[in-house]
Amino acid sequence: MNVLKKLRLQIVALVVSLITIFLAVMITGVLYWISSSEENKSMRFVEMLVENAGHRPGPAFHPAEDRKDPVLDFGPRDEFPDIRRCDSFIIEVKSDNDFRNYFSVLLSSSGGVLEVINDFPLNMTRDEVFVFVRKVLNVASEAPEVVKGRKKVGHLDGFVYCILENLDGTLLVSVVNRRSELSTILLMTKGAFYVFIVSIFFAFLVSFLLSHIIVMPVAGAFQKQRQFIADASHELKTPIAVIGANLDVLMPEMPDNRWLNYIKSENERMGHLVKNLLYLAKNDADRIETQCSKFDFSSAVTNAILPFESVIFEQQKRLEMDIQPGIEFVGDEHQIKQVAVILVDNAVKNSDENALIRVSAKVEKDRVVFKVYNTGHGIKKEDLKKIFLRFYRSDVSRARKTGGYGLGLPIAQAVAVAHHGTLTADSEFGKWAEFTLVLPLHSSRIHLF
Repeated sequence: MNVLKKLRLQIVALVVSLITIFLAVMITGVLYWISSSEENKSMRFVEMLVENAGHRPGPAFHPAEDRKDPVLDFGPRDEFPDIRRCDSFIIEVKSDNDFRNYFSVLLSSSGGVLEVINDFPLNMTRDEVFVFVRKVLNVASEAPEVVKGRKKVGHLDGFVYCILENLDGTLLVSVVNRRSELSTILLMTKGAFYVFIVSIFFAFLVSFLLSHIIVMPVAGAFQKQRQFIADASHELKTPIAVIGANLDVLMPEMPDNRWLNYIKSENERMGHLVKNLLYLAKNDADRIETQCSKFDFSSAVTNAILPFESVIFEQQKRLEMDIQPGIEFVGDEHQIKQVAVILVDNAVKNSDENALIRVSAKVEKDRVVFKVYNTGHGIKKEDLKKIFLRFYRSDVSRARKTGGYGLGLPIAQAVAVAHHGTLTADSEFGKWAEFTLVLPLHSSRIHLF
């Protein structure tokens, strides 16, 4: 995945995450406020029932002479012969006295039903009322005992109940049906959930389109940078080749001239650098010609490692190879060999005398796991991810000594990504370092440029 794709994904993830959090908090807050408000109203209403002897408090009538408010005047009484004659009055209705389906039951001290109170038609039979009241009392009995003159409020099966023990020992149980309210709240919750899902989907689409617009200037800058590196690398190949050809002519005539040897050494290093830069530039532009075919992975990496045996022996280091034979792999054999060379060369350069270099390859499930381990300097924890950045060198002095430019590992990682694999590093600083290349075995997963 290139940098631009990562940047777009980060933009989309950020926008969608912020919108998700905002909508979740807002919708949850609104639903909680509505649910809590309705619950509090039901609580107040059921408490009002027991305070009013089980009845719904009705309108309060106040004589007109006791009030200074405007009086409702219904005109001369003779115009309404069928209406009971009364003086003018003021009607005062409390906001909590809404029309709710409820019932109240007055029980004797022995548990017998003395009276069933309801001001509206019940949606339950009297037997169902008695059964429900017994159920309420059983549930309430598990809580702390009711204190005389005190109320106990609770929830049960979509109802709100309030129990009041009077001073004479009788119990008044008032129950309010909240099922319609709960079903409405549930319906609102489902609707809010659907709105939430649709909003997130549209937020994803919009952020995805906007991310393309946002990264367009960055994409242009990257494209110019890649083109510059590719052009510069290509143009440098000719003078480097000319310098090398002239050196080949001059060195037989002046074999002991150290200045020519310095020029040749630096020219070869510059040639390797330009070659690596050109490879990375082509890889960024998806212009690498990958020749995918089935080959013997075990044999390929073994042949790539064998030339290092003499170098490792001369430096008094020890090489161990544990490569499972006959691993069949589909990919670019040349690029896989290149990764093996880069990792082993990196292990040789970053290990001291008497160090151990161990190379292993085996099949785990449907993957090929190739590891290069070495004792020695190791890598700092904060550098484990940075070492795959181009031109990054954790130890500049050692990189100059070994002639590294910091491009080997980025090239190896590019090859791993091209084969839909991963290249990771692990280390204990000052003791050891290990690089692990994991590649899928199935040919259908290989990316053809």
